[in-house]
Formats: sequence, structure tokens, C-alpha cells
Amino acid sequence: GNDNENDIGSRPTYTVATALQGRELRPSIVPGPYFLYDDENGIDPTYPGIHARMLDYVAERGNFTWRDSFGVWTRTEKGD
Repeated sequence: GNDNENDIGSRPTYTVATALQGRELRPSIVPGPYFLYDDENGIDPTYPGIHARMLDYVAERGNFTWRDSFGVWTRTEKGD
């Protein structure tokens, strides 16, 4: 038997802390009280909402980006 439980061949291994490092995340977010966004001005620069602030915090800690590659949609576009 194989005594090395971590042996996974040539596949790279990642930790939670580095899994998104250097990546450009592309979240899809619904504008509203938790994500302040409008088509004319983009994300509110004064207070973007808790969803944007949480993404900013996680992105900074994980060394990835999201603000240049996110999408927005409304419930009307979804069909609700």
C-alpha cells in the first residue's frame, strides 16, 4: 500500500489560503441594499454595500481580484 496519503501524482495542491491567488473572480451579484450599484456610476464609491465589502476583504486576503470582472442582474432578468 501507499503510505503517503497526500500523494496525488502530478496534480498541483492548493491550500484554502492560496486557491484563488492571482485569479480574476467573476461573481454575479444582484444590486440592492447589500450591493449598491447603478449602470451610470457603477459600484457606489462611498459605501458599496456589505457584499462588495466582503468580497473586497476576501479578495485582499486571498490575493485575487473581482471588481474588474463581475456581473450584475435583476430578478426581472432572471424571470421572477
